[in-house]
Amino acid sequence: MRLKGLYFDCQVDGCAPDTFAVTEFTLDEHLSELFTLTLTLTSPEADIDIKSLILCKAYLTVSQNGVPQREVIGIITEAKRGKSGFRRTYYTLIVRPSLWLLTQRQQSRIFHFKSIPEVLDILLQEHQIRFCCDCRDKHTQREFI
Repeated sequence: MRLKGLYFDCQVDGCAPDTFAVTEFTLDEHLSELFTLTLTLTSPEADIDIKSLILCKAYLTVSQNGVPQREVIGIITEAKRGKSGFRRTYYTLIVRPSLWLLTQRQQSRIFHFKSIPEVLDILLQEHQIRFCCDCRDKHTQREFI
């Protein structure tokens, strides 16, 4: 079935594809800042374990006439169960990029004889954050970073 008009779809890793229906969302994004996606969803399932949703990947796809126009991918950092009606239960999910996890930790380290891209590579790999470094210029190693 090909959908007509504007359509919003939310998928969560570990949940069946038709678990959630999007009723409302707010995407707050700015240059040089991490985004925050607030999703209000409904589900026919009233007993979803919301604690198990934390740190799961969530995908919001915005489609026009069945053609995806935009996709926002992140991890669930907050989950709340809302009111339950006759057939549906409301859920609110807060989704942020994986990089957000680095803001939840404070650590002092010294890196010896490393370049800036090498330090970024180490830190992102430690947090299992997928990335692609396309550095064209040569970055010199520094004695201390």
